[in-house]
Amino acid sequence: MTAPAFPKPTPVERPRKPLRRKTWMRPKPPRRLKTPRSNPAYLEFVRGLPCCVRSVRCAGPIHAHHAGRKPGIAMKADDDTAIPLCAVHHRDWHDNQGPFFTLSKLERFAWSLVRIGEVRALYAEEGRGR
Repeated sequence: MTAPAFPKPTPVERPRKPLRRKTWMRPKPPRRLKTPRSNPAYLEFVRGLPCCVRSVRCAGPIHAHHAGRKPGIAMKADDDTAIPLCAVHHRDWHDNQGPFFTLSKLERFAWSLVRIGEVRALYAEEGRGR
């Protein structure tokens, strides 16, 4: 004799508990995208000035170096913080050579702030400033 065929039990869907987080979720702060302010007229004015270092070794075209950036921040500074450096001194600045060799990062930042103030004063004297 064969055993009677019993129907297989249907699986019961039990509601699952939500997974518990190990840490509390903190809302992320909104991203601030700081775009540098562009001022082509100011950059052209800066390129028309002599080099800020004023030494015998000045050579090459004048570059508008964006020097107003705080040390450790990897964002480009605004255009109104540009200072004029010749090609030689601009390379020396980035390589930390020549007249900038003995200066620390903070001393270079302070030096650039003084030069930025001088250039802005010249720009304002010319009547182009705000």
